[in-house]
Amino acid sequence: MQKNLIDFCVIIGANKDTNLEKVPCENPGEYGPYKQNVLAVLSANEAYFPEFYNKIDGHPYYKSNEVICPKLHHDDAKSSNYQNCSTEVLLFTKEVASNLVSFCFPSGGYGYKVSQPVHVSSLVLTNMGGSRSYAVYLTCTREYIAISDSFCEKILCTKSSDSENFPLHIPLCFCLVSSFPYFNTMKDCLSTLVPFLKKSEEELLSAVMNLAFCLLTTPVPPPGPLSVQLSLFGIEHIVHPADEAIFRVIDIDLRLPLFILSAEDVAKIIACLFTQQSIIFMAKEYSLLTMVIEAFLTYIDPFKWLFTYIPALPAAHADYIEAPGSFIIGLHSSLHSQVKHVRKDPNSGIVLVDLDKGVVDISSNINVPFMPDFVMQTLVMKLKNCSLVFEMSIVSSPSLFSFEEIKKQKNRFLDKINSDIKEIFFYMLVNLFGDVYNYINDQFFDKDAYLQCKPEDEKAFYKEVINSDSFSIFIGDRIKHRDCRDSFLLLSERLLSRKTSTHFRNRSSGTYTKSRSTNPTENQSISLNSVTEETVIYKMPTKHIESLSTGRYYKCHYKQLTSLLQGSNSLSNSLKASYLYLRGFAQIFSGLKIEGLRDLYSLNSLSPDLFPAENIFEVINNLNPFQIEQIKKEPFYKETAILRTISGNSMNARIDMQMFSSSLKLDKEEFLRRMATLKITDETAMWLFQVLLSERKENTDCIQPDQFSSFYKMWTYMMQESREVSGVKIDVADRILKVSAEINTSKGMGRIVLTTKQLLFVQLGAREYSVVAHLCDIKEISKYQQFSIIFTGIQALKIINSDQSIPPFNASLKEDRNVWFVLLSEMVAGNKASLALSDPMMVDEAANNVFIAQALLAIGFPLSIVAGVCRLSKRKKGEIGSLSDETRESLHIRLYPCEGQRATVMSITYVPANTEFSSTIWCGMGSGVIVVYETEKWEHLFELRSAKSRISCLRYVAINQVWAGSFDSVIYVINTVTTKLEQKLQSHCRSVSDIAVDDSPDTYSLIWSSGFDGQVFCWHSETRKCVTSFNLKGVRTLNQIIPTNDGRLWCITLDKIIVVDVLSDECPVLKYLSVPNRTEPVHFSCSMKFNDKEIWVGCKSEVRLVIWNTKTFTCEQVELESRIQICSMLFAGGSVWVGNKDGKIFVMCPITKKIILELNAHTDNVKSICETREGNVVTGSSSKDGQLCVWNTLLGYEVIDGKRIYRKMTVSNSISTFELVDNFFDL
Repeated sequence: MQKNLIDFCVIIGANKDTNLEKVPCENPGEYGPYKQNVLAVLSANEAYFPEFYNKIDGHPYYKSNEVICPKLHHDDAKSSNYQNCSTEVLLFTKEVASNLVSFCFPSGGYGYKVSQPVHVSSLVLTNMGGSRSYAVYLTCTREYIAISDSFCEKILCTKSSDSENFPLHIPLCFCLVSSFPYFNTMKDCLSTLVPFLKKSEEELLSAVMNLAFCLLTTPVPPPGPLSVQLSLFGIEHIVHPADEAIFRVIDIDLRLPLFILSAEDVAKIIACLFTQQSIIFMAKEYSLLTMVIEAFLTYIDPFKWLFTYIPALPAAHADYIEAPGSFIIGLHSSLHSQVKHVRKDPNSGIVLVDLDKGVVDISSNINVPFMPDFVMQTLVMKLKNCSLVFEMSIVSSPSLFSFEEIKKQKNRFLDKINSDIKEIFFYMLVNLFGDVYNYINDQFFDKDAYLQCKPEDEKAFYKEVINSDSFSIFIGDRIKHRDCRDSFLLLSERLLSRKTSTHFRNRSSGTYTKSRSTNPTENQSISLNSVTEETVIYKMPTKHIESLSTGRYYKCHYKQLTSLLQGSNSLSNSLKASYLYLRGFAQIFSGLKIEGLRDLYSLNSLSPDLFPAENIFEVINNLNPFQIEQIKKEPFYKETAILRTISGNSMNARIDMQMFSSSLKLDKEEFLRRMATLKITDETAMWLFQVLLSERKENTDCIQPDQFSSFYKMWTYMMQESREVSGVKIDVADRILKVSAEINTSKGMGRIVLTTKQLLFVQLGAREYSVVAHLCDIKEISKYQQFSIIFTGIQALKIINSDQSIPPFNASLKEDRNVWFVLLSEMVAGNKASLALSDPMMVDEAANNVFIAQALLAIGFPLSIVAGVCRLSKRKKGEIGSLSDETRESLHIRLYPCEGQRATVMSITYVPANTEFSSTIWCGMGSGVIVVYETEKWEHLFELRSAKSRISCLRYVAINQVWAGSFDSVIYVINTVTTKLEQKLQSHCRSVSDIAVDDSPDTYSLIWSSGFDGQVFCWHSETRKCVTSFNLKGVRTLNQIIPTNDGRLWCITLDKIIVVDVLSDECPVLKYLSVPNRTEPVHFSCSMKFNDKEIWVGCKSEVRLVIWNTKTFTCEQVELESRIQICSMLFAGGSVWVGNKDGKIFVMCPITKKIILELNAHTDNVKSICETREGNVVTGSSSKDGQLCVWNTLLGYEVIDGKRIYRKMTVSNSISTFELVDNFFDL
């Protein structure tokens, strides 16, 4: 929803419920290091206490059902409270446990004999998409009594009478996490907790919830003139916005680097940032590192640092500095010797900034081009002339005796000096790059012309910068928003227009001329503040207990903003837009969602940059059906395409979630049914049922509804893949399964990305990803301990490609190593099985297993249990199954038209290509659905749902027409171009059994249809009118009809063949045919027209083929080898393809009636078969198998001179021959 001042408040440490467990360490202290735990995660909607055994009272900030304590019941480690925890909080907690804990205790968590001073520090975290979160944490110590215990290192309690036990002061950390860099504001807010730190645990926790709830509900003002003021424990705090959308929020002291480093060194570091050098900052105080580095990033704003950025790196992760590539890392000074050792590597090229000594040391093996002399001199001069010390500014002012007055005076000074410093660096940026607008043509920036216009002594710097990723982003924003006249453009225009004496550019010649002025600050009096508007402060309403519990707080907030907007005639557009932005969200939170959306929409005309599209998406996703209908009537909805797109997708998501929400327990049958709808195999579903069942210690055979809901919620979240990793768009066709944290690899610092078919690497700061390996090409995945200059025994993976020319890929995954090993091994096994069986579903099955594993890990299951779902990687070689050489060579691809719930492929028809569309096959399913695939890449195109029952037959009958007969007695006429249903033919009384096209030269596009009851209709293909019809008497199941060129219709029933003269008006029966010399009737299963003279009929219960002569009505009986029970037949590629009852496909020579090939890919009755003009045969099977197999009509091969030579069946009048085809593969 709306971005508030903080996203989470986290408590980290140890208490009497967690006890103390020692962490392995090379140099342990007397009391530690101990394991630190996430004790609480507070969000706007819930309070999660994963380590508390006692009930927590969240009133008035949280309702009872919003306070979640999973360990509240000792006998049930995963109680129902746990299941109610939101996905967002669970995943954040998991990330916190592995990252934030080590960052808040960078040197490890120790106990102390005496109380330690309260300490405040800050840090920056980067998420998977490359977005940064900013955190400020306050660390104090609380006194406990440490009691030795045989099961763990120490048990903590508050009282003890045993004299041998001793008091121990245990660190406790309170951390605020925000999407915005409000470092000083968060520090001030955390400091209000200091009076509560020595109070009881209950009082302290209540104060923390008060603070968290206040900050979680305080909105961040949008860029513009409006600031927000809040009151916390009687102290007022002001939240300032960013000046413009292109700039960062400034809430730090920009003087800090200038206190520590010389102006010349500051200019050197700026040059290093522009040229993307690897920079290490070192200091004795972690708290100093983040502030100094953030100040430098503010200096170069709107340029962005895109590479590895960890301003306060814990000692446990110091090996990151050994990774190749650019980075900014802050380290404790105690690691100075290790850094020195790394810098000795001639390939390292690290710039070291020692904040303790105020020294910048640039490695001798790198050449950093510095800024142009004029710009650098101007910057240095201005910085030296800047008055940085507050006390110097009040020397001539009268003394103040009120603390509040002194604080206000100091804050005014800091605001002014921050503004002055930002202005100095902003002028530097405009002096350096203000002329880029002259080289932007349409959507292109002319790098060569821009570089050519620079003087020779400046070209090295500009060449390095314009090829950097930061500059590419910067210039891309300028191109994308060319019509946006921000302060950078305005100041650029002003400066360039006034550069007549110091540094001007001849636009016609594209050259620079430098003046002889010796004063770099001359004629530079333009004020940046002249383009900004005076700040207005909006005071948030006071949060009373009553307003928190009843929800009146947001209503007061809304009314207060409404009163301010009533005088909107006197307000500027930017201030009015800020008020509307805040009021829109206030109304949404108070339940007036339509009114809130109306306010947010109005931002389009007042300030388009503030239009919150992502927030609106979330709001509409949570509207109920009545509200969706209501919003569609709003004028702004009809005018805004984005809202219509969002609302169109929102209902489906809610219906899907409701389907899996239930208050009833799930038995095995119901659980398996739900898993089938998620396309999870029965084998995996059974395993999951047992795992969820064993989670509870109750003696039951049903899954609790909250258990299933928790799993499904997390599984759904895992399925919602992101296509952006560290700012890089992952545009592969594969599905993204897992993304690692930022890790050190043999390719540099970055993230590895596991997709369904590849392992990718995204280097931090890179503009595109690289392929580590295709999963089917991975030869070996091994776990090993990596040794580095700084650390030994880092948990890592080595991935070896089957291509020996590709070097192994190493990834230092640390504590995530074993998880990655399990998931990656599963996907490799799935890909190799898919290749061996020509079955893409094996990849899908492996991917589903990976998603299930991640969902179970996220809700607290250990890896030892979760690994059981990765079944493919655990199977021994040969257990998955294999195909015969003939099948593997002939099988092109398997398709699954009804994934999850398999259905019989009743009929298949081929639709040839036309000028607009490529050729397709249409599959009529037993579920009533028609599934369509294109025949080039065999990709699924769409599904049609018109029939009320099973599709019994499909036929491409004329140009752009497919007719589908159904068990609901209707024939559906579908246009293959528009895919729309054009007509329903409803003359049949019972189920339609077959549709046939009369291709006789004397007919005029006649189409025959039959019913199982013996009804036969003849239709005109253009008018779709019935031409004639008749009813066969005494028929037992009319299955197929075959029109012949002599005006006859062969009707194949269950036990006889009826030949009808359709040229006569009455359509008389000419012959009743049955197999001669048989005491019992022979039942027929299928038939096909081989040529004008022969009709082949398969017998249902016998291994027999009957070939009828269409002229003489005599038959030949052929005993089939291999015990074939024919279910379907097709003449294709010069051979007869026969589908068997047990799923086998036999390719038969039509002359000798001998089997040429036996193919085995189906596991159930081969129900349907068709041929494509591209040279493929497509077979479909019954519901136990429910798949399509696409076969090549190149059949078999011979080995000649060590090469496979494929052969294709051709038929002459008397003999069958093989035509040699060019070889495809070498042996």
